[in-house]
Amino acid sequence: MLTQAQKNYIKNQLESDLSKHSDDRLIELCLLHRASPELSVIFAKNLQEELKRRYNETKMREDDVIFSTLLNFSNQFKSPIPLFHYQLQQMAASVHRDIWFSNNEALFRDNIADVEVMDWLLTQPSLLEKCLNNKFGLAWIAQSTNASTKILTHATAVDLWKQSTNLWQIWPQYEAGMTVLSQSSELINYVIANDYMMTAVAASEVAMATVVASETAMAVIVASEAAMTAVAASETAMAVVAASETTMATVVDSEIAITAVTESETALAAVVLSSAAKKVLVAHNTVLQSARETIYETIKTSWVKKGEQFADPVANVNPLANTHDGLVFATLGYFSTQNQATTMLHADGTTAATASSTRKPTKLTSIDAVSFKGCTFVETSDGQVAIEVWAPQ
Repeated sequence: MLTQAQKNYIKNQLESDLSKHSDDRLIELCLLHRASPELSVIFAKNLQEELKRRYNETKMREDDVIFSTLLNFSNQFKSPIPLFHYQLQQMAASVHRDIWFSNNEALFRDNIADVEVMDWLLTQPSLLEKCLNNKFGLAWIAQSTNASTKILTHATAVDLWKQSTNLWQIWPQYEAGMTVLSQSSELINYVIANDYMMTAVAASEVAMATVVASETAMAVIVASEAAMTAVAASETAMAVVAASETTMATVVDSEIAITAVTESETALAAVVLSSAAKKVLVAHNTVLQSARETIYETIKTSWVKKGEQFADPVANVNPLANTHDGLVFATLGYFSTQNQATTMLHADGTTAATASSTRKPTKLTSIDAVSFKGCTFVETSDGQVAIEVWAPQ
């Protein structure tokens, strides 16, 4: 360990006017810098400039061995790796590594953004493991596309990453790391296979946004009952899913995914508050109507019944059906003979269902149709309808 006096001497020598030193002394200074690269951040640049100044064509002919020796040193010093290696060794030896990371944030961030440095760090598993197991180091890696990509695509490094302390408290918070993760079906399957990991991802708006943006990730998730159960149970996750027509279309096209949504009051609450989600379900009316009874059973235990009404003419229930952001369930009946019928129309005017299931219904006796706020009712000949309107708490 160098004393402070030794450090001061080396720093002064390295940062002296290089033009005043002999060739041999420059080589000695290069050896000093290689031994203690942290003591001067300007020596490498100064050496490059001095070689340009000192070695014209004539000088090179006189002694190209000395020139080649100095040029070799200069090329080594261009790389940030020696200094970063030294700094990471200091980190590894530190008793309180949080302090080291706090004091060296800019240095760490700059180096892990460098392709060459990260390629080198992958060859240093002991140092990488210590970076990944520090909350600051892990967070800054998760914020770096370069570092995340290098680690998650390297066999040894990704195993160290999987073993990181607090990985699933930290990684889902950052877009860069989650975007890289979401590109790998293997890693998404790894997350899905562990309930606490999937729950952590579903609870993070940042993480879910990257998952939703990835066709690879969504293809894996909608095919997994465990993953979709976690997504459907999370207000955060469902808010992201429901906001995207593309993602909702993917959900609707998967029996596993749409079942998870229709069996979750949390998921359905997100749906009724999203114009995108409602648009997709209306466009896939067959799927929506086939789940109508399941949806009713799902929401009636926790949602609030905002109103119920029966009417003939059936249009008299339209004002109630346009009152609350929720779900409208209907028994589509007739007045006297079954050639009479009632039709529920979605807000866009398309047909939800037509039926004549019950004579003069005065309450919801069967779930013949379901739609959203703004739906309307029309009748063939003489119909009668009973509806209930439900909304989230």
